[in-house]
Amino acid sequence: MSAYGIQGDKVMSVSDVKNAAKAKATAEVKVPDLFTPIKQANVRRGLKVMIWGDTECGKSFFALSFPEPIYVISTEFGVSQLQHHYPDKDIRIMECSEPYTDKPNKSSEEEPFAIDPVRSLEKVELATEALKDVTKGTIVIDSISDIWAWLGMWLHYNAQTSTSKKSGKEFMMRTEWQHANAKYRWLVMRLLSRPCHVVFTSRAGAVYDSNGNITAQTKAKAQGESAYYVDVYIKAAKRPMPVEENGKTTSRMVTKRMATIEKCRFQSVNNMQVEDLTFEKLQTSLKDVVPKEVFNFGG
Repeated sequence: MSAYGIQGDKVMSVSDVKNAAKAKATAEVKVPDLFTPIKQANVRRGLKVMIWGDTECGKSFFALSFPEPIYVISTEFGVSQLQHHYPDKDIRIMECSEPYTDKPNKSSEEEPFAIDPVRSLEKVELATEALKDVTKGTIVIDSISDIWAWLGMWLHYNAQTSTSKKSGKEFMMRTEWQHANAKYRWLVMRLLSRPCHVVFTSRAGAVYDSNGNITAQTKAKAQGESAYYVDVYIKAAKRPMPVEENGKTTSRMVTKRMATIEKCRFQSVNNMQVEDLTFEKLQTSLKDVVPKEVFNFGG
C-alpha cells in the first residue's frame, strides 16, 4: 500500500490525508448538531450535594434519607450504626478503610498511620468502577475527608522532597500536590457524572491565620475546590436554641441540629437554615429553586 495520496498534482503523505479527512468531517458538523437550545434541554440527572460539619451533626443521617437504593462508600464505619433509623430501606455499604498489613515504606516522626492509604484508595477506585452503571437511587461517600487525607498520605510516601537550607529538615515540594488534586478530581468527577443523586459528607477542619495560628472559624476538611463540584453545599452544626412554649420564647435552651445551605447552584438562597435536615425537607425548602425533575430523577 502506498504511504501517499494524490490531490490534484500534489503528492500527499498519510498524515496529510488523515488531516484533510478530519478537516472535512469537522467542516460538515453544524452548530444545531452539537448545541441544543437551553429551553429544549432535558434535566437528566439527580442532585449533587456536599454536607460538612462537626461530629454528630446529622451528616450521615441526612445522606441516608435520600432515595433508595443507596450505595455507601464508607470510610468511617459509622453508617451501619444508623440502620435502625431506616430499617426497611435498601442501603448497601462498602467499607473502604484498609489497615496496614506490614510497616509503611517510609518512616515518619509522627505515629505510623493505622490506615493504609494505598490499599484504601484502591478499594475506593474499585467501588467507583462498580458504580459506573448506576442510574437510580443515591451514591454516598462518607466521608470525603478521609479520601482527601489518604491522598495526602499517599503523596507523603511518593512525592519528591527537598531539604530546607534554614532548618535542614526535609519537606514536600508544593508542586507535588497537583498529583493529589488530579487524583481527587478524577475520583469525584467519576461519581458526579453518574445520573443518580450523589452525596458527599465531610468533617469540619480548622482554619489558620497568616501566622499559622488556629482561628475560631472552620471549613470542610476536604480538597479546596470541593464546593464548586456540587449543586448544593451545606454546613451542619449543633446550636443551642431557646425553648418555645405557648408561642413564647423561654430562657431555657435546647441543642438542635441546624443545617445552613451555603450554596445552591440553581439560585442563591441566602444561607437558608433548616432544622433536622432530610432529603424531604431539602426538597420542600428548595422547591421554588431546584427543578423538580432533579429531585425526582434519582428516585
